[in-house]
Amino acid sequence: MCRIDTVRTLLAITARRGYKLSCWDICEAFLLAPLAPEDYVYMEMPPGRKEQGKVLELRRSIYGLRQSPKNFNRHLHNFLVSDKVGFEACPSDPALYKRKSALGSVYACIWVDDILAGGDAAAVADFQAKLEAEFEIRDYGEPKVFLGFDISRNHAHGTIHCDQRTYIRNMCERFPDLPSELIPTPLDAGTLLTESCNGSQLCNAEDYRSLVGSLQYAANVCRCDIGFAVHRLSRFLSAPTVAHLAQARRTLAYLRDTPTYGPTFGNDPSNLAGWCDADFGGCLDTRRSTTGYLYMFAGGPISWRSKIQHSVADSTAESEFRAIAKCGRHGEWLRDLFSDFDEKCLYPTPLHEDNEACAKWCRNPCDYQKQKHIHRDCLSIRESVQEFRHFDIVVVKTAAQISDCLTKALPPQLHRAAVKAIFKI
Repeated sequence: MCRIDTVRTLLAITARRGYKLSCWDICEAFLLAPLAPEDYVYMEMPPGRKEQGKVLELRRSIYGLRQSPKNFNRHLHNFLVSDKVGFEACPSDPALYKRKSALGSVYACIWVDDILAGGDAAAVADFQAKLEAEFEIRDYGEPKVFLGFDISRNHAHGTIHCDQRTYIRNMCERFPDLPSELIPTPLDAGTLLTESCNGSQLCNAEDYRSLVGSLQYAANVCRCDIGFAVHRLSRFLSAPTVAHLAQARRTLAYLRDTPTYGPTFGNDPSNLAGWCDADFGGCLDTRRSTTGYLYMFAGGPISWRSKIQHSVADSTAESEFRAIAKCGRHGEWLRDLFSDFDEKCLYPTPLHEDNEACAKWCRNPCDYQKQKHIHRDCLSIRESVQEFRHFDIVVVKTAAQISDCLTKALPPQLHRAAVKAIFKI
């Protein structure tokens, strides 16, 4: 399966270049792949066909067989990279395939038996004809839904908008006990979430895990604005309390009131840009800091993350430095992904950071006494900035730091400003 970041990047590239977008589903996929001779499986005959002393030798995959997904993926890969079809798997994401021919370019994301392709119209049509010759497929045309999120394309304005209104509506039906008032933020900025929450009573752990797991999918696919909320709520899955459950329901109520929020990609001239922030000592149980970063392209967010740091930082500058190192490593992968999409990053990618000391450490190995204890893996960002010149650190004011919503619970006014800048609403 391809990464969800790759799917969003394909949608952004498609909107920016005006490509044709198509989606197909391969019917009964797992029944198509042959088993290698060393993987043959022997099974009892089904009722009505039993013969004394005989068994069946299974030479093709069936549903329920442990190796069926891998066999089908191998079968599909061999078909795509064959001389007849002419695709090549991309190094940055093995489930992303591309082909360049006289008909034009086409890029395909593989998600088990679903294929999302974008490219020049003639190249996409030729790819579909080759698929139909090999497999029985369902043609969805220009997709309205893919992987649980809704896709709407405005050809007149050259934009593609993604949201999860259908998924959110289904979640609200599954978890109906929500606050009735309008919720402006995913988490209450005045509520401090800890493991005990001041001795709050334990709640039903199964219900809590089911709710947080559903929220997590929304946060990973389209809703980066709830990324920190889901990250924080996920830390209490083992022994959730009533206070934790109340905040999880608040997050779902926030989604209920903002179902159309999501990335909008278009013919935006801006190139890849990163935003990075950290909340120093934000976890009250461990006093570890929280890393949050976000990458924007073609007018919308294509990749983001909110994650607690692995060790306690001694200063705000150190926590920011650890965060920007993580952001830089992910940015290196995104630059490789863009190369696979033939979207060359000719200039250093700007990383927006609101801590001047951190920016200074990235450009120059000064203040040795304050940095000597930082792990070597965090120093790769300095090499990327100074030697490879893949990134350029841009210092911004805290009020303009849009990734702030990925590190802490913000007051309504600040949260609204960050969401407005990210989703262009």
